[in-house]
Parts: sequence; C-alpha cells; structure tokens
Amino acid sequence: MLRAADRQQGFFDAAWCADLLAADSIYALLAEHGDRIVRDEDFADCYSAHHGRPSIPPSVLSKVLLLAFRDGLSDERAMQAVRFDLRWKIALDLPIDHPGFHATSLVHFRARLLLHGKERLVFERSIELASELGLLDGPAEQIVDSTPMLGAAAVQDTAVLVRSAVGKLIDAVAAADIRAAGELRDTLRFAYARPREKPEGDWADRDSRMQLLGEVARDAQRALRVVQAHGELADDEHVAQAARVLEEIIGQEYDVDDEDPRPRGGRRIRQIVSGLDPEMRHGRQTPGRRFTGYKLHAAVAADTPIVTAISVAPANEHDGHHAGALVDQQPAPRRPERLIGDTA
Repeated sequence: MLRAADRQQGFFDAAWCADLLAADSIYALLAEHGDRIVRDEDFADCYSAHHGRPSIPPSVLSKVLLLAFRDGLSDERAMQAVRFDLRWKIALDLPIDHPGFHATSLVHFRARLLLHGKERLVFERSIELASELGLLDGPAEQIVDSTPMLGAAAVQDTAVLVRSAVGKLIDAVAAADIRAAGELRDTLRFAYARPREKPEGDWADRDSRMQLLGEVARDAQRALRVVQAHGELADDEHVAQAARVLEEIIGQEYDVDDEDPRPRGGRRIRQIVSGLDPEMRHGRQTPGRRFTGYKLHAAVAADTPIVTAISVAPANEHDGHHAGALVDQQPAPRRPERLIGDTA
C-alpha cells in the first residue's frame, strides 16, 4: 500500500511497486535498469546549454518511445498512459501526480534524434546491457529474417506523383533562392499550391486524360529546365536531389521522344510510387500478398530472444542482400559464426 506521506508527496512505496509489476516485464526492466540504458548526458549535444526553455528530460522521452512501441500506442495514447498508467509512471520514475506531456513532444524528439544521428543509441545501449547481464553468452549463432514495414505515404497515380515531385522541387528552390522560385512558378502552366490535387479537366475521358497527363509532364520538364538554367541551384544538395527524383519519375511514367512525353501504357514495374516518400517501394510477403513501404531486417540471438542487429531497406530488396550487413554492423566479439534464415 502507499504510505500516507508518500501518497501526499506523489511518490510510490517500493514494496507496493514490486508487487504491482511482473519481474520480467518491460516496466520492471526500465524501472531497474533504465538509467543504464539511457541517460540525459547522452543527448547533451542535441540541446543548447544556454538558450531556449528547459527541456523535458530526453532519457524520459526515450523510455516513452520504447513503451509506446511496445504497447502499440499512438503519441496521444502514449501521453494518456504517462498520465494515468501506474506501470508507466514506475518505469519512467515519475511521481504519481505527474500530468504528462503534450503529444507533440514526441514528434519534436524524434526529429531531434534523426537530426543528430541518435536514433540507434538506445538500441545499442540495450545490447550492451544484455551483454553485461550475460544474456548474450552461448554459441555464436543468430537467426536472420525480415518483416514488412508499411509506408506512411499514399501510393499516387501518375498525375499526382509527378505534381508532388514538382512541388518538392519548388520548395527546395524556394529554400535556396526565393527569386528563382518565383521565376520557376511563372514558367509553369499549372498552380502547385496543392500539388496532390489533379489539374482541372475531364479525367474520365481517355483522350482528355492523355492530353492532361502530357501537360503535367511538360510542366515538370519546364521546372527542370529552369533549374538547369541556374547553375548555382544545381549545386544545392536539396535542389539536386529533388530534381533527380523528378527526372526518375518522368522516366518511369512516360516515354519521352523529341520533348513530347507520352504516358506509358499497360502494366509496368514502378520504382517510385509516392512523391511524398520517394524511397518506399512495393514488396511481397507471398506471391499473392503485396505491401508498400519497407522491410525491417533483423538478427536475433538463437538462444535468447534478443535482437542484435537491425537495418531498414526498401520493400523490393531481397532479404539475402542484407544478411552480411547485419553481421558487419556488430562488434567482433558478438558476430555470429553461423546464420539461420527464414525460421518465422
């Protein structure tokens, strides 16, 4: 039971906490070893020491992300768990009356992790802790497999795909040179305030649709010519990347002959399926089950259910191509002598 004094101060009774949590639960693991997995000082270079408001402790946010993934919760639901779930409060070492945080805190924290290259820190620390606890001792044998990761962007048809890529190019040019962006917009036939909407026209009529698709492609070519005419824009990394994606989309969606692009007909293999996420691809779990997004490749210790290496690749890449990378990313003492594949 909670002692009266502790209940007033918002803290937990240790014995009561031990009875509440199963010893092998993730909540008990974080409560006991959380400070060994992730510490605030690990993220010191992600924050300013002298400017801005005091931050939510990054170690707490890291643990929230772990628990949210483990319980399959959205950011909003995770914040409700921080506020109301006693197991979460114990795992996060928060007082019982802690009000939680706003859900956007997790959005900003993820962006900060990616910006500073810290997205693998908790994973690597967890593996180090597992080694210290003797959970990775035994034969050097690991299991490798992959699982689908659904993409977060919509699969787009030809018109919306091209227009989304043109919109990305306009944004990149505007960030590099606002005057060149104005010239670029003036050159185009269609407006791109809403690039994910098709231009007005009779899309139900085949002849009209083919004409509109041709105009969409010619608009894209006009945008590329403006970028090429400004040599300094081509040197900008983001502009060059957006231009490459647009050129690749035009090449896969159209037959281009004498500057007259014509939509490709029939079924074809599309590499880029969304201008919002040009890296995601179509993949297959079985010949009859297709998904769109990525594959998560993982290596797992054969004797204990501990993931030892992970990598993410487009969904259309073969599993076998990533087995070597999963081995190579591990330190020499942990590299397996034998791999087992496709064990479900």
